[in-house]
Amino acid sequence: MRRLHLYLLVFLLVITGLGIFAWKSQVLDFPILPSQRAESWRFEIRADLELDGEPAIFSTYVPQTQGLFGITDETYLSSGFGLTRTTDDLGNELAVWSVRDRSGPATLIYQADIYRFSSAMRSDNPDDLNTVLEIGNEELGATKRVALEQFVDSLEQGSADTETFLAQLINRLNAEDPQDYEELLLGNEGPSLLRKSEVAQRALRMYNIPARAVHGVELGDIDREAELYHWIEILLDGDWSAYSLEGPDTPLPENLLPLWRGVTPQMQISGAELSNLTLSFAEQSRPRISLANLNTELEDSFVGKLTFYQLPVDTQAVYRLLMLVPLGALVIVILRQVVGLKTFGTFMPVLIALAFRETELVTGLLMFSGLVAVGLFFRFYFERLKLLFVPRLSAVLTVVILIMAVASTALETVRLGMGLSIALFPIVILAMTIERMSIVWEEYGPFESIKEGLGSGLAAVIAYFVMNIWEVEHLLFTFPELLLVILALMLLFGRYTGYRLIELYRFRSLMKRKSS
Repeated sequence: MRRLHLYLLVFLLVITGLGIFAWKSQVLDFPILPSQRAESWRFEIRADLELDGEPAIFSTYVPQTQGLFGITDETYLSSGFGLTRTTDDLGNELAVWSVRDRSGPATLIYQADIYRFSSAMRSDNPDDLNTVLEIGNEELGATKRVALEQFVDSLEQGSADTETFLAQLINRLNAEDPQDYEELLLGNEGPSLLRKSEVAQRALRMYNIPARAVHGVELGDIDREAELYHWIEILLDGDWSAYSLEGPDTPLPENLLPLWRGVTPQMQISGAELSNLTLSFAEQSRPRISLANLNTELEDSFVGKLTFYQLPVDTQAVYRLLMLVPLGALVIVILRQVVGLKTFGTFMPVLIALAFRETELVTGLLMFSGLVAVGLFFRFYFERLKLLFVPRLSAVLTVVILIMAVASTALETVRLGMGLSIALFPIVILAMTIERMSIVWEEYGPFESIKEGLGSGLAAVIAYFVMNIWEVEHLLFTFPELLLVILALMLLFGRYTGYRLIELYRFRSLMKRKSS
């Protein structure tokens, strides 16, 4: 019954730890490897105005977090202008600058960092389709409205459902021999994608299909004067689906960033003249964890907040080391229970391994050996003074601190730069190790004492190599729930009663006799 209870506990720990790990890595985009980078761009809208002293208002659409893209670190640069953010009926975000009395040139700049998610966020499906069909369906002139009705009637006659109507629409928008009413709608000098998107939205809505023209830019490496790209979205089976208007079989370009939807112009201006409006972007390399933190914030995920990235930087540095201690302890458990390596306790090799991370391995081993050797000398000297246990241990602790202080001062004096490294050794653990080593020396002899001392050093070296793997440190710091898996393994090894590898070597002669 106890074994079943243990196995059930181990199962729950592993499932919980791996489940949280899978959710954070696959859904919230937390990076499994520290080298993983996020697709990111620096996006900018720049407007150059000429003011004549009258009250002026300038507004332009700006991107928002939606679909595959997340927007962070938005910055508005202007001098003397007031700024407001508004949302129109279609959900588009606008930045509105205003000024009462100013003359001369002025420059308005919008900047933002844009991240690409690995999967699209939830679509903004409307609750009231009738409202969607009405929004943005601006009044047309009588002539164009008749032409639009004729256009829709001809498409309806050649289609059977929404898909075929859309296919007919895209074909007619790109036909080489347009009808008169099509030329009136599109223009007779080569219709642009902007005009096609406007006509497509009006035609689909007249046919009672929820649709919206979409305008944005295709993100790439770098573009200082990006051109707008225009496409159409329609509501099918509860989701918005995007279609290119360049041809029925033409796929949409990758990394299309929507700026606004509808048939309204990109910007509105009053009381000033626009001399230049440019859109630009540049790809930049950002850590994947930035995208994960953004995703966590947008989803308001409690699971995503189970990291240390929200803490101050100095606190993060502390937890980067603390999260490695259970891993080092697991290494020591395996070395003691499975391999059979003898050490002075469990925590001493782990803490010494942590000190090796700062001192480097060879330097740390030399320092550790020297401190223990000098400490043993004084320990045996104090033994001759017939001191009690607690005063003797306190004296050894004081001597260890004095040795470290003298060594640190001497090394800094000769400018070897290792004075601080010595101070990183756990003082109390060193004192306890010296005391324990001397007791084993007296009770079992110098051979056994040196053997356990060498075993402790070897365990510290192995733990150092495991704990010094940068990918492992990143995993435990980013996914602290993996400690549940480490805990489960410790519980399993706690019930291990099989042979140790060293015992197989010790009794090899007995095994040979049995086999013969």
